[in-house]
Amino acid sequence: MMKLLILALTTCVLTCPALAADTCNPQDKAALLRIESEHGNPSDLSNWNASTDCCGGWTGVSCDTDTQTYRVNNIDFLSITLPKPTPIPPSFGDLPSLFYLSLSQIPSLASTIPKRCHPDDQKALLQIKKDLNNPTALSSWQTTTDCCRHWKGVSCDRAKTHRVNFLTLDHIEDPLPIPASIAALPYLNTIQLGPANFTGPIPRSLLSLTNLNYLQVTSTLLSGTIPEFLSQITTLTDLDLSFNHLSGEIPASLSRLSHLESLNLGFNKLSGPIPDIFNSFPNFTFLWLSSNQLSGKIPKSMGNINAVYLNLDHNKLEGDASMLFGSKNNTLTINLSNNKLAFDLGKVEFPNNIQELDLSHNEIYGNIPEQLTTVGDMISFTLDLSYNNLCGKIPTGGALANIGASAYAHNKCLCGSPLPSCTRRRSF
Repeated sequence: MMKLLILALTTCVLTCPALAADTCNPQDKAALLRIESEHGNPSDLSNWNASTDCCGGWTGVSCDTDTQTYRVNNIDFLSITLPKPTPIPPSFGDLPSLFYLSLSQIPSLASTIPKRCHPDDQKALLQIKKDLNNPTALSSWQTTTDCCRHWKGVSCDRAKTHRVNFLTLDHIEDPLPIPASIAALPYLNTIQLGPANFTGPIPRSLLSLTNLNYLQVTSTLLSGTIPEFLSQITTLTDLDLSFNHLSGEIPASLSRLSHLESLNLGFNKLSGPIPDIFNSFPNFTFLWLSSNQLSGKIPKSMGNINAVYLNLDHNKLEGDASMLFGSKNNTLTINLSNNKLAFDLGKVEFPNNIQELDLSHNEIYGNIPEQLTTVGDMISFTLDLSYNNLCGKIPTGGALANIGASAYAHNKCLCGSPLPSCTRRRSF
């Protein structure tokens, strides 16, 4: 008798549904049962039962087993017959990991798709549209459609909050200030403004956006100075204010943005020295300050960043720039052209993987180091050392094999291929 009892219990552990492991996430199961109810409990979904595992055989349901989260990520309904025509259940929006949804084979399914746009976000976006005089660029922003799916320049967080987290406003033709009402979208992490005819300063209301990582205001009529309050948006990782009409100095207060990885202030009217703030950015990868009126010396702290792209060209910078180089740096592009920089190029070690180097139109002296033949590769490497005070024989081969004479022109006394030989040394 005891052996029979043990056998019966063992068999039940292996086969009884009530004791089998249920990998289905409880919130996903509850959402699926609501969907079943909202569909009118069709007989084709009769195996959708609260006592069974939704990841283990429910019609049309698949779960994420690759990462072992076991969240519902795939629903495929094939010709399910509904008791009556019904709209698409809003509970589909309660499945945060849902990646694939196929309802195309359900002939009795009404065409109404539930909106994901949060009412507060829709209200804020419509206010932005109103503040911009209802431009044609925002003609898709209609109350009859879902802002998360169909509104130009708007994206929502599908995985967690379902709130608007991405906003692009471009091709706004009327010269208008940037709407302060943008701040009524508290979940924004990315703002891209321009090209557009935005005028005036950046609105201080952006301070309330505590999730903002990426702020781009480019190719606008924006004027005035870079506002000090930007340093209080400490979540920023990328700041792009290029191609505007900003003037004044770069505020040293930007050093408070300790998460900053990219700073683009190129093509403005900024003046004065570059502040010595670059020790504050441990993850810095991109710096573009080109085409301003910046003057003075390059701050020493800039030598401590390992930027992939470094562009300081077309300014009035002077003095030493050798601290920006180093064989262990990951820099791919360095453009320091059209300044008044003066340092010994022969003592510089170049980044091993550099692909573009432009030091033209400066006062750089010394010779061209042999190490430059070993950087990058001879196919993609570009070089311009023209209009400097360089001397000596030009190294040959390697990365310099395909560099033409124009890259060395108008120096003090460079010689050798592709320039005339050193036995006929002359000035260019």
